[in-house]
Amino acid sequence: MATGTRRRRRCARSGKCSRPRRALHASGDEAAAEVKYSLAAPALERAAEAFRLRGEQWEEARCLRAAGEVGDPRNGLRELTFVRTAGRVLADLGDTWGVARTGVSEANALARLGRHAEAAGTVRRAVAEFDGLGDRWWQARGRRTLAEILLDAGDRAAAARPAREALDLYRSLGNAAGESRARAVLARTEPPDR
Repeated sequence: MATGTRRRRRCARSGKCSRPRRALHASGDEAAAEVKYSLAAPALERAAEAFRLRGEQWEEARCLRAAGEVGDPRNGLRELTFVRTAGRVLADLGDTWGVARTGVSEANALARLGRHAEAAGTVRRAVAEFDGLGDRWWQARGRRTLAEILLDAGDRAAAARPAREALDLYRSLGNAAGESRARAVLARTEPPDR
């Protein structure tokens, strides 16, 4: 297997392709972030197309989902299209877990577009699916994502419950990193000091 194929698969599985770009963007290094953003989605698109041509639908869907998670502020609608296409491919394959996982990505893409009500509904459906599947890690992740979306929409009160539930789930899993992130989200649900 070619090195590029291995890299694309690793990137698609982990979803870590986009993290350095977001960090550069957040730190204010716009020029470097723009370069990375401009390279990420096309590379993942090419990988998805290569997998589609080879009939590797799961890999295609993973690449499309990763392309939808890049977080390029100039490319929001296109990223939403990528994750929705990934969800359809996984639904056609009967991959319930993959559809739920992609629902979390879709919710994030919607939230980046400012479509918070739609994002909250999408992630709630994903959480319900993870509840049914018994995947406690993704139950926690989904609830934390829901709380973050509600906070971004300005609804502190509604965000408190899913943040608390995420914290409890991460704690029960012994996931210290998840606990820390959920605790930070929960802290954001508290009214600011006066």
